[in-house]
Amino acid sequence: MRLIKKFLSYFLGLNNNNRMTASSIPNKIQIKIADESLKWVLTYSTFIVIAERRGRSEYIVHNNATCSFIDTGVRKFAVTNFHVIEKYRELKQEKANLILQVGSCIIDIEKSIIEENKRLDLVTFQIDDHIMDINKKQFCSCPNWPPKRAEKEENILYVGFPGKFRETKSTNELNFYVTAFFEVVTDCSEEHFSILIDRKLWTKRFGLKDISEFDNWGGFSGAGVFRFSEEKRVAFLEPLGVMFSACQSYEILLIRYIDFIDASGAIKK
Repeated sequence: MRLIKKFLSYFLGLNNNNRMTASSIPNKIQIKIADESLKWVLTYSTFIVIAERRGRSEYIVHNNATCSFIDTGVRKFAVTNFHVIEKYRELKQEKANLILQVGSCIIDIEKSIIEENKRLDLVTFQIDDHIMDINKKQFCSCPNWPPKRAEKEENILYVGFPGKFRETKSTNELNFYVTAFFEVVTDCSEEHFSILIDRKLWTKRFGLKDISEFDNWGGFSGAGVFRFSEEKRVAFLEPLGVMFSACQSYEILLIRYIDFIDASGAIKK
């Protein structure tokens, strides 16, 4: 299937006091950091598509999600949610010609899995260099694994591929609107941290889609969440976690700490 990323919509949700009031706006330094971070995080993430092949070049898309690419210094791998792979397996029981595609490449996910954990809702899987090259992606390098955990009121960045904005152009062509957010950690617990969304605080930076059009978090399952860091005047992104749940009623996003995954890609019990 031909998958085309199309148009980026990008929103800010913070200011110089971190959690914004409705009347406040992000300052110039925050906007610059957010913009610079965005360039990187887009290369560290891509979409997952679960589709049914019908005929030689016809596909029916059933679900989509997000994954991110990590290099711990020991191993390179991709990570997403267990429930994404679980849905693929459920559909596979009914539809023999089901495929799972990472970006523009179909992969055999069952042969690629390094480890999975249903309770933590995490899956790590091997991704070959040629797939990364085809998709023009890179691994987010974090040699000092694991990174420090996210803290309350820390600025974070994440991108996803909303299912609502998915466009079927033909039987074998699909367009996505990549949607990115620069936000603030609201709370931290033992196993995850959270973001409480307040749409009044969002500022649209650019993109064809408006804030009012974004009303569903479907497609963000498995989205990687990153922090902007700087060391010895060298700026970089660090992976912090993997989004695993979104409460639509209250718009609370839950993110599993990335340190539940060890440097080899194994998931802690």
